[in-house]
Order: sequence, then C-alpha cells, then structure tokens
Amino acid sequence: MTTNPRLKEYHHAWYLEHQDKVRACSRARYLRVRVLKVLPQNMQCPTCGLTFSPKHLLQIYCLPRCRAKAYTLRYPVRRRAQASGWQKRNKSKTNAITNLRRARLKGATIGQIDYEAILQRDKQTCGICRKRIKVGALSFDHILPLAHGGTHSNNNLRPTHILCNRQRNRYGQAQLRMV
Repeated sequence: MTTNPRLKEYHHAWYLEHQDKVRACSRARYLRVRVLKVLPQNMQCPTCGLTFSPKHLLQIYCLPRCRAKAYTLRYPVRRRAQASGWQKRNKSKTNAITNLRRARLKGATIGQIDYEAILQRDKQTCGICRKRIKVGALSFDHILPLAHGGTHSNNNLRPTHILCNRQRNRYGQAQLRMV
C-alpha cells in the first residue's frame, strides 16, 4: 500500500475517472471466476492470437512464453533491468549462450561443452600467454576459430585471459602455435 499522499490522491482521481471501466472488468472477471466457475471452451490469446482451451479459470495466455512476451511489452524497462541483472549474476551462462548462438550463426558443429573439464585439463592456465588465470579474467577461446571452420566442442576450446583473447581476435601467432 502506498503511503505517499500525492500518489494516493492520483490513484483515487484515476479510479474516479475510470470507475465504470474498472467495475465492468472486475464484474466480468468475478462472474467468470467465482459465480459461473465454467471454463470457456475457446479463448483467444491476447499476445499471439491463437485460439486455445484454458486449463484453469485464470488462464489468459496460451503459453508461458506468451505471458512473458506480454509482460515484456507492458513493462519494457523493468524487464530489461531483470535481464541485465541476471546476465551480471550469471556471467558464465551468458557467455555459453552467446558462444552457442555465434556458433550456430557460423554453421559450426555444436557439441556439449564442459567448461569445468576444460579448466581442469589445462590447469587454469591461459592458452595464449601460459600464465595462471584469475577468477574474474576467465574467457574461453576457440583454437581453430569458428570463422575458419572450427567446431564448438571441448577439444577446440581452451581457457584464456579476456585481454589475451581480445588481442588475438581471430588471427595471430597464438593460433599458429596451437595448431
């Protein structure tokens, strides 16, 4: 509940202005949910327009992704903040998703990647400069880049420092050393 008196006044004024519409929506929903207790046979999803039969009285959208899309359209700023917060908390998952997307775009063969196994295999040392990698500076590099026909698999990945990987880009002596 809001404690700000100005906000309370604003909400009250809005309610008085839209009173009929609010009551009509509330009444229709009340009748559908409480009094009738009958599932409609066919409803149209407001997001995608697909006709579906709801499984429970409060179901409005045909699929969870339609509900998520409607939420994104209704609250774009809030949704962007949630997404960027998740990306900051889950750096490794975000990197894995990005790498998979890039590999698919290049038409590369995509295999199951076990990043922990790659780190253990290479003993947490950078594949380019051969120095130990600290936790915040970890990145994974394709030995044979996707742009040159490399695969996205365990045997074509190596751990690197973020800066080493960026400097190397998709060329460099480091690639010639590893091949």
